[in-house]
Amino acid sequence: MNGSVLGLTREQIDARFDEIAAFADIGEFLYQPVKTYSSGMYVRLAFAVIAHVDAEILIIDEALAVGDAFFVQKCMRFLRDFMTRGTVLFASHDTGAVVNLCKRAMWLHKGRTESDDTPKRVTEAYLSALYESSQGAHTVAGKGAVEQTEIKQIAPKDMRLEIINASPYRNDIELFSFKPDASSFGKGGATIASVALADEVGVTLSWVVGARKSA
Repeated sequence: MNGSVLGLTREQIDARFDEIAAFADIGEFLYQPVKTYSSGMYVRLAFAVIAHVDAEILIIDEALAVGDAFFVQKCMRFLRDFMTRGTVLFASHDTGAVVNLCKRAMWLHKGRTESDDTPKRVTEAYLSALYESSQGAHTVAGKGAVEQTEIKQIAPKDMRLEIINASPYRNDIELFSFKPDASSFGKGGATIASVALADEVGVTLSWVVGARKSA
């Protein structure tokens, strides 16, 4: 019946029935009365039907709110594929899904457009207003409102280095840096300007890790 309402003929429904059943993935419940379905099973079957309709525009209104994580991912993959050839109008309070799926977003409130912009900007404005409605207006302290305390900046520590450097299996070799003003002898007919060991792209090395060759 749902397929017929969406414009499919009986022959088309029969031809696509197995694909619809596989997409819904509700097992033997497929053959039970719909009135016995949970909200999740109802949405699974409904979405499976619309996923196999020859449409140019899909309107999805909170259809993914009750699905499990695996089914939601399946639906998102279908919607991204559909968007390569059609248009999706996606209505949802799930800001993560809006940002992940949509290219443009509109925030509607009491029949009025509050914002029409990129999904990131619209969802940020929506969440900010939602916070204010439940917690009150923002009270961000300005400069000088609190005593400024100097914080010593310490570089993050990579604890792997201690383990690596202490390993008995390392065979590190430190390379002495060239000192042009070091003591020397001779007639000075030629001068060595610089000596360095570099890697394959020309970066000078200060240490190298050697490999112990087995006998």
